[in-house]
Amino acid sequence: ILESPAAAASRLNTALEGRVFWRVRSCLKAAAASRLNTALEAEKRRRLEFYRDIDDDTKAEFINGEIVVHSSVKKEHNEVTGFLFQLLNIFVRTFHLGFVGIEKVMSAFTRNDYEPDVVFSTPKKPTDSRKANGNSRRPISWSRCFPTVPKATTGASK
Repeated sequence: ILESPAAAASRLNTALEGRVFWRVRSCLKAAAASRLNTALEAEKRRRLEFYRDIDDDTKAEFINGEIVVHSSVKKEHNEVTGFLFQLLNIFVRTFHLGFVGIEKVMSAFTRNDYEPDVVFSTPKKPTDSRKANGNSRRPISWSRCFPTVPKATTGASK
């Protein structure tokens, strides 16, 4: 079956528009990727400058490509931070769960570096055996962290 010249031209225009669309789209993707790489390289340079310029007396963080310098803390904030650190540190050390740090502990992530007031980290990433066994609804056993305590006997002896 022969189609009319108008129908053939319409089909050809549609095909060409599709090809042009995909070509333009791929060019835009390439340009966006190039801009993103340029921005990430600039951020990497700023981060290296941050590491070079930071000293132990300054509380500063590198967040989303910007250096954030914090002011001194007040007495109440310091007391609360110390109290939280003590509670967490006793628990973590008792059960050998990892490390608890206070102030001036730089925590580096993919794009950001933080100095949290209190930080906890495990020696290695814990595994969730529930997912490995295919049963993600079974509760996690906390017996390692919270060992059972024998119940006190009540009642009078006969």
